Amino acid sequence: MPVDTDLDRGASSTLKTSSTLKNGTAGKVDAAENDVGTENDVGREARSGSFDYDDAVRRFDEAAAAYKAQADPLTLLLLNKSAIPLLDIPAKAWKSLEEPDVLSAQRPFTAIRVLCDRRLSLEEVSRLCGCLGYALQATLAGPDLSPPDVSWMEATGRLGVAATFTLLVFAYEAQLSIRTAPDYAEAFAKARAYIREGTPVRTTGRAGAGTQGTRLVEGIGDANLTLYVR
Repeated sequence: MPVDTDLDRGASSTLKTSSTLKNGTAGKVDAAENDVGTENDVGREARSGSFDYDDAVRRFDEAAAAYKAQADPLTLLLLNKSAIPLLDIPAKAWKSLEEPDVLSAQRPFTAIRVLCDRRLSLEEVSRLCGCLGYALQATLAGPDLSPPDVSWMEATGRLGVAATFTLLVFAYEAQLSIRTAPDYAEAFAKARAYIREGTPVRTTGRAGAGTQGTRLVEGIGDANLTLYVR
């Protein structure tokens, strides 16, 4: 069952999470949903003093008020961005791809974390996995991407406005790439494009009759993704 977790040492915002481990081949979701509560790093960060929880709540409530006053793509984007610190304060081992030199070839990663700013269906989760796995294999020629650990999370502020996210965590041994100079940045740039648009359009029918002009995996459309590795 989803677990409600009080985030603010006595204030009003809450985090709801539900997590499912999907077993099966890489890029495919084929197990039934079993919801269990997941641990969030916010409490540990808040207790350690490294995270200003009250400021994060204030920013979220301001964004929620703006969205409630005028619901449009811009205010929704601001709402989602302000919710991320409440939902997913990564442990120190996780590094955002926005940080410099995170994808250095001298620091191969062993896991990938994808945070999407909306609730994905199981079909969309399957497509995201397939597109990410395709990009990594095509660019790095490494191991298969593991099945994901999937969580759905919701942050609700004082105004009752909720922001919902999907979190996926994969195991991936980047050091097993057979490329002499693996380009991790290119792999993730392709992954972002494929997740949105789908894998490249087939230019021939070598995959079978009627496959020319089709994609191996369809994309999930517009979604704001935050990527991490460790």
